[in-house]
Amino acid sequence: MTSADEDLIQQMRRLDGLHDTVDLTVGGQAVDYPTRYVLSRAEAEEAVRDLGTGDLRAGRWERQSW
Repeated sequence: MTSADEDLIQQMRRLDGLHDTVDLTVGGQAVDYPTRYVLSRAEAEEAVRDLGTGDLRAGRWERQSW
């Protein structure tokens, strides 16, 4: 686990019931992101690998029909 992952975990632990978001910066844009969707760096890297290989297992990924 990297120090960035640990910092994010500590930030999430400090949140109380009134503050259920994490401040993230995506492409230079500040975003209030729900904590329940925040991934660790390892989880994000694994997700990117899955997307790159097309390995979208049903137990891990949800398919949307538009």
